Amino acid sequence: MHTITAAIDRATHKGIPVILFDRKTDSRDYTAFIGADNHKIGRMMGEYVAEALHGKGNIVEIEGLLSSSPTIERHKGFVEAISKYPGLKLIDSESAGWKQDSARSVSYSW
Repeated sequence: MHTITAAIDRATHKGIPVILFDRKTDSRDYTAFIGADNHKIGRMMGEYVAEALHGKGNIVEIEGLLSSSPTIERHKGFVEAISKYPGLKLIDSESAGWKQDSARSVSYSW
């Protein structure tokens, strides 16, 4: 269960509208969801990388916060897309927690 689920349920049961913005929850008691199709975004990135590498090469994926729904869904879409290319290998996935400095450090370690 996502940590915010209980708070969403309490608010909704008190009649407070709850609008989720780009994060998913296990609760079904929310008013609206505004966000992207993160699975599709991941697939598009995987297809872009596959094309840029001409279907061959090693990949290190730098992810956002590992527990966030956008990161989880983007990773799944990315892996789905690159799995169609036997010459591509995902050798590692590392979290940068949505932070530019962390992403830079991870990329320099490779």
